[in-house]
This record gives sequence, structure tokens and C-alpha cells, in this order.
Amino acid sequence: MVVVEEADHLLGDTVTVTVTNALQTSTGRLIFARVAGNGDTDEPRHEES
Repeated sequence: MVVVEEADHLLGDTVTVTVTNALQTSTGRLIFARVAGNGDTDEPRHEES
């Protein structure tokens, strides 16, 4: 499941996001993100779970 912060008005649209966190559960993975281009200044990070 992908959860995008403050993006309810974009439901059904295809958008570019920046992943902020990922959580592995026993039933799958949760990906947390925010819409790209909204003041994102962080360099991309890659983390292995």
C-alpha cells in the first residue's frame, strides 16, 4: 500500500512522489510518500529493509 501525505484531492491521478518511509509488515509493505515538487530539497535516499 502506498500512502501519500495530503494528496486526497489527487485521488485517481497519476503523480510523481518522494518516498519518505517504508514499513514491512507480516501482510505486506507500507510505503509512505509526499507529492514531489512540494518543496522537497532532500537528496534521494535508498534503504534496504
